[in-house]
Amino acid sequence: MASNLSRGGYLTRGSLHHFSRLIIFGLGLILLNPTVILPQQQVPEWFAQLPEAPPKQLFAVGVAGKYLRPQRARAAALQDAYRNLAKQILVKLKFELIELSDGRLQITNPKFDLRYYDNRLDDIELNSVILDSVITAEGYFVIIAYPAEKKSGGFGCSLRSWGPAPEWVSHIPKDRDYVYGIGMVARYGRWLRAWQDADALARFDVAKNIQVEVQSLHTSQRDDRHTIESTTRRQSLDLTLRNATIIARWYDCKSDTYYSLCRAPRQ
Repeated sequence: MASNLSRGGYLTRGSLHHFSRLIIFGLGLILLNPTVILPQQQVPEWFAQLPEAPPKQLFAVGVAGKYLRPQRARAAALQDAYRNLAKQILVKLKFELIELSDGRLQITNPKFDLRYYDNRLDDIELNSVILDSVITAEGYFVIIAYPAEKKSGGFGCSLRSWGPAPEWVSHIPKDRDYVYGIGMVARYGRWLRAWQDADALARFDVAKNIQVEVQSLHTSQRDDRHTIESTTRRQSLDLTLRNATIIARWYDCKSDTYYSLCRAPRQ
């Protein structure tokens, strides 16, 4: 099995682009990065809000940055869409976070491991169809449907600005059939990487809301003058998600924060 698994972003403190600090919120996961980028002005409507796919069919989007040749941008965006659809079908998530508290909160050694089956990519590429694609001033956007034999219809090319925050940014949706998660990243140097990490953290947040193991250890040390109280709290999960779909995104231009909303069926 391991040979068929790809790391769709091995998210660790060292490899997740040298992030400065990680905060776990009740509504989701947020990652802060010290660099600043120019805001995205307009995106396709279906990138901000993924349309509902027909039964037994899946939709996924892909993005790419600027290329001198549009054909290369299109190819890169399609490869991103294929990978996103593979993660949507099935993704394995491992998460570990250790908190040390001795009068102050200190988070150490956060580890995120996201993997998907890369042997699905050839089948997805052969059996998917492009529903729409858009070139903007910042990059190339594409939406695909899988499998292709289902009739989906195309989408008109409709661009939109981000506007005010949607309801789900501050109040995570509640549904008896689905579990939701929110991923947030801020002050990134590259908008492509920002969306990739926001999507990944949204999937981790779904997994955290389904299953998370928490262990706490309280210790007390005393010397001649003081008693030092400390608590170590470990959160971890190891979970496989199926049909975990990024259904919405929002960008806060003022704070330079990217939000992704993921939805997965209750297991």
